[in-house]
Parts: sequence; structure tokens; C-alpha cells
Amino acid sequence: MSSSRGAWASRIGLVLAMAGNAVGLGNFLRFPGLCTKYGGAFLIPYFIALLLLGIPLMWVEWSIGRYGGQFGHSTAPGVFDKLWRNRFSKYLGALGVALPLLITIYYCYIESWCLAYTWYSVTRPFAPQEGDTQKILYSPVSPQLVTEVAAWKSSRALALPISRTEWEQKGQNLKSANPRRFEKLNPPAIFSNLDTNRDDSLTTDELTLQSSNNSNLMRDLISQDREAQLAKEPITKAEWLAATEFILQHNPEMARLLKLPSDAAFTAIDLNKNNALDPPERLAIEKPLANARTQLFLDEYLGSRSYEDPAIEATYFRTLWPAVFFWIVTVAINCLVLGTDINAGIERLAKIAMPALIIFAIILAARVLTFQSPSTAEHGYTVWDGMNFIWEPRFDQLANPEMWLAAAGQIFFTLSVGTGSILCYASYLKRNDDCALTGLATASTNEFCEIVLGGSIAIPMAVAVFGLFGAQAIASGGSFNIGFVAMPLIFEQMPLGRLFGPVWFALLFFAGITSSVALASPMMAFLQDEFGISRKSAAGILFGILIGFGIPVVVFPGSAYLDQLDFWAGTLGLFIFALIELIIFGWIFGGKEMWAEMTRGAQIPMPRFVYYLVRYVAPIYMFVILGLWISQEWQTLTSVESFLPEQRGYIWMARASVVTVIGLVALLVGLAWATKSDRQVRQSPPQQNEPEA
Repeated sequence: MSSSRGAWASRIGLVLAMAGNAVGLGNFLRFPGLCTKYGGAFLIPYFIALLLLGIPLMWVEWSIGRYGGQFGHSTAPGVFDKLWRNRFSKYLGALGVALPLLITIYYCYIESWCLAYTWYSVTRPFAPQEGDTQKILYSPVSPQLVTEVAAWKSSRALALPISRTEWEQKGQNLKSANPRRFEKLNPPAIFSNLDTNRDDSLTTDELTLQSSNNSNLMRDLISQDREAQLAKEPITKAEWLAATEFILQHNPEMARLLKLPSDAAFTAIDLNKNNALDPPERLAIEKPLANARTQLFLDEYLGSRSYEDPAIEATYFRTLWPAVFFWIVTVAINCLVLGTDINAGIERLAKIAMPALIIFAIILAARVLTFQSPSTAEHGYTVWDGMNFIWEPRFDQLANPEMWLAAAGQIFFTLSVGTGSILCYASYLKRNDDCALTGLATASTNEFCEIVLGGSIAIPMAVAVFGLFGAQAIASGGSFNIGFVAMPLIFEQMPLGRLFGPVWFALLFFAGITSSVALASPMMAFLQDEFGISRKSAAGILFGILIGFGIPVVVFPGSAYLDQLDFWAGTLGLFIFALIELIIFGWIFGGKEMWAEMTRGAQIPMPRFVYYLVRYVAPIYMFVILGLWISQEWQTLTSVESFLPEQRGYIWMARASVVTVIGLVALLVGLAWATKSDRQVRQSPPQQNEPEA
């Protein structure tokens, strides 16, 4: 490798940088949320995926990165071109540059929240008045049970016959909205044909026996109207008791979702004592933080609430500019780190941020172990109940395929495999540098941060404050609910909370920035290696890309733009790229050559069964996971009908951005190979990477 490419100054710097790449926001937010959703059983498929996918894939990426570095390549296009002498291989490698770039675009924005919250935790309280503590409502009922009761009521309502009046009313609504579609369907004629017993109503049997595409469409439209109406209606006490009796009779396991008998539980959650569970009371159970002031703070900061609406008086923020400011500062910090040599930038950052991150996490974990539930808490849960919930296995969940998919996905997120960043960092190794022990040390550091530290902070504290059911409801709302809504409210309840709040958000920021500089590194290295651009110039180009493509993420909050980028680039894309890596390295490059490269310079003996994991088990495992996943998400992949109408334009914009970035990177790959065919770096390995005497 040429001296201009730089190199790791020390092994500890390499391990910390690689660990920083892996340890990110998912360790402290996403992992606890999944544990809360699935219980202790989640750790079983998690560890299986770690052993069968995570660690083998890490070793693969370390090995192919080191191999590519011998030829002056730090990114997948150049590495794939050397592993597979085919004119198309480099274009497959373009994914290893485009995908991490796309992830960096939205990851930097989320990272900027952590920086902003660190600042605001020090400079301003979330409470409107100092010492004003928000009342935490406790529910003796799991939100899952409320959902089951609502589904029971809905199923009974949808099974009722459809009257001619209801059918014709829906037809008139359709005629007003879309006359041409009404004429094509002809709802009156459909009803007359289906109503065989001429009683002016359609039963389920009549709809089923003579179903057609048009009749099914009308039935679905009417069902949607009924469900929308039911969502506005209360659940009466009689309906609650009948539903819970039916549910518990057919599924006794659901009894764990009640802390009190059904009758007493209803009385406890019927806050206005009208013998009915009104929509606001349901919302308090299903989304206990929907009206929390920390939720209001986040909504106003992100611009999720309209600043122009005269009916809404802003409490914390009246403009989006604070969010824009912290976002630009975060992107600038990332580019400043990347614009210096690898040992002076990334390695120095890792040596500062990773120890600070671990120290902050240990401080918070120690505080959690001594945390007492607030005196206002009525549930009686402690942090130890939260620990027990995470670690106690529930084997009945093992039959849930969704949990196995989530576990495999978390392994990809937490180890950063499939992003191209491990490959990029490993390219700065010398030819005989160890990959086996160093890679294992990196994975172990990440797992310590995720399981021991990440699993010991947010969820145990949430259980102690909100109760088990409340914590589950919060976690079901997503990782951001835990980190940016629940945790500030929790710090408000504890002594010295104004001290521990900044520590928590600084921890998240350090976790975020060590990951984001790694994700941006493939694009930086690609510009340097393939076009000969200096690091500072490449950092300037990267800054422009991140700002340009990141603007929609910032200015369209709640539009599904960010979620779409995360789905296509940060989820589906990672699986596909990792599968390509396994096939090229394990099969096209060749099993014998693969094993020789993986074991070269190893300071621990690599078990022979790893060879079979990489060539057979991991690809099959991934094909199965990908197949199950696509079978569940195929509608999301192929259409936008499942999204709100106001979101669909942003969804297509996000998908167009993904295609554009991948296409531009592929175009740059072709341009680079067309203009540098005479460079020596593509002819033979540089001397610096040869074995040392």
C-alpha cells in the first residue's frame, strides 16, 4: 500500500476503530427494544445468528479487505475485481460503496439528535418549570391485550351482514370520488347478483360463494370504513369481559398480559369511570408517552408539528433551524475526522471516543443497579424485574419466525457486516497481519457493549419507572421512543438526573460518530484509490453529498423518507451485499484460496468448521432468511398501497434517491476503470504490504 493511503499506527487503535464501527446506536437503543419485544427467548436466535453468520462474515470481510489492500484497493469495486476476474464484478462491488453512503446520509441526522440532546440536557430542562415532574401513568394491562380485545370486537363487527343501504352508501361515495371507477364496478348490479335470498343484505357466505374481484373490492372498502368507525368507538366493559374470557379460554398464555383479574384491570384503566374504554384511554395504554412533554420536545425539534399552524402554540421550538444547525455541525465533524490521515483522524477518534463510551456506559449501568422506582410508581416493579425479563427465556416464542428474522437483522446491524466498512478498514493491514484474533476481539468488544452494557441501561430503568407493560408499549413504538422520549422522562424522576442525562446522550453521540465515520470511509477511500483525490478534497466532496442528499431527511420528518432509506440501504441492501461477498469469496475465488487467505497470519488457530460455515452454512442461512423476509415484505417491496396517501410521494422520492446513488457510484466505477488502466497499482501489489523480514 502506498504511503499516501496511510496505515494503522497500533493494534489497539485498529481494534478500537473496528469496535467503534460496530458499536453504534443500535447497541443501546435497538437491541434493548428487541429484547423487550420478544423477551429472553430473543437471545437464543441472536447467539445462533452471531455464531453462524456474524463472526464468519466478520472474518470474511477482514480477509478480503486485507487482500484488496495488497493491490491498493480499500473498497469493494477494486477488491471484487481482484477476487473475480470478470468485467462485471466491480459493478457488484459498487454496492459496497453506495450502501454505506446512503446509510451515512440518514445516520448523521439521527446522530445529530444525540449531539443536540447532549447540549439541551445541560442548558435547559425538559420540564416547563424547574422541579415540575410529569405524572407517569401505570397500566396493569399489556397493550398487546388491548389490541387483541379490539381485534375481537372488530372481527365480530366485520362478520355482520352488509345491508343494501350500507352497500349503496359506499357506492355513492365511490361515485363522488371516482365516477369512472364507479361505472366500471357497477356496485348496484353486484349487490343484486350476490343477494340470492333477496333479503337486502349480504352474508359472509353469500360474499364468499360468489366472490369476484369487484365484489371483494367493495367488501374491503366497506370493511375499512367499519374499522375506521370502530377505532372511534369505546370498548364497553361488557365487550371487554366477553373478549378477555374468549381470548384466555382459547389462549391461556395470554394471562401473562394481565397483572390483575380482568374485571379489576378494566376498572383500573377506565380512568373516567364511565364503564367504557374510550380512545384516549386506549391511547394511554398503547402509547403511554404520546402526550409526554419529552415527546412534544422531540416533535417540535424535528418539525413533526407544524410551526405555521395557528392552533398550535410552540412550547420548545418555533423553527427547524436548531435541528438543521446540529445536523450540519455533525456532518462537518465527521468530514473533519475523515479529512485527516487514518491514524491522526479515525484512529485518534477511536482512542478517545471508545474508552469514553465504555466509561459512560459503565457509570450509567452502575446507576441503574442502584435505581429505586419513583415514589409515585404504583406497579411495584424494580430494575431487577427488567433484567429478569430480558434474560429469562420464553421458549414459546422460539416458534415465531419474525423473531429469528429480527435476530439475524440485529447481528448485521450490530457488527456492521455487509456495509463495506470492515472491508475498508481491513485494507490498511499488512499482508501477514492477523485477522482471526483481532476480528474476534472486535466482535467481543461489541457484544460486551451491546449485551452487558446496552441491556443493562434503558430497559431495566424503563421497567422500574413505567412498569413492565408500559416499557413494552414504549419499546413497541420504536428505538427513538426509548432513547429520546422515555429516557429524558426517566432522568427527570431520579436524583441528579440533570447530571446523568448528558452522560446518556454523550454516550449515544460517541457510539454514533465512531460508526458514521466508518460508514463514510468506503466513499472516501474510493475517491482516493480510484481517482487519486486527496483526503481533504474527498472529505469536501463527501460533505456536499451528505448535505445534498440529506436535506429531504431533515425537512420532511414523518414522511417515511428516512424509513425507506433505512429499509432499502440499511436492511435489504446489507443482506444482499453480504450474500454477494460470501459467494464471490467462498466459491468464485475458490475454497482453497479463501481458506489460505483467512488463516494467513492468524494468531489463534481458526477451526476447520469455519470453512464449512463460510462456504455452506452461512449462504444457506442467508438465503432462507432472505426468502422468509421477502415473503413477508413483498408488498412493501412492490407497491406503496400499504402507506398513507400523503407519504407515497416521499416514498418514491426515497427510492429514486437509492437508485440514483447506486447508479452514480456504478458510473464512477466504470469511469475510474476506464481512465486508470495504465496505473501500476492495478498491475502488482505494492512492496509495503509484502511480508516483513
